[in-house]
Amino acid sequence: MVRNILIPVGPYTEPDPLLKIIDLVSGISGAIITLLGVITMPAVTAINEDEVRELKQYQELSSHLDYVERLFVDVGLRNVKKKIIVSRDVPTAIIEEVAAGDYDLLVLAKRRKPPLVVRRSVSKSVIPKVSIPVLVLTMD
Repeated sequence: MVRNILIPVGPYTEPDPLLKIIDLVSGISGAIITLLGVITMPAVTAINEDEVRELKQYQELSSHLDYVERLFVDVGLRNVKKKIIVSRDVPTAIIEEVAAGDYDLLVLAKRRKPPLVVRRSVSKSVIPKVSIPVLVLTMD
């Protein structure tokens, strides 16, 4: 049974596709949704989480997570948590969070548009390395 859901949310993640999970969790009492934001830092940068909280990137991501959380709460989902972590890259952060947490489902939002930078997609990097079901939602 799905009770604990992890949803990574980037600064450009549109929340509307994420609201599709309402049907999935509407019949589950006590389902917990964790909205995960990842702040990426280059490998040569020392990561000090206290300093990261003062960065504009952190503030913008936190504000976006607050917005998505309000949308979820407004449609009736009460157990919504936010979590922001610092990592060298987004796929590694998601994989480590899944391994460390007690999640039953990972929900990824995938853009249909090609990325601005040529790199492997987050979903292609994450899916083979997690041991829980993954639901991929397509953003338009």
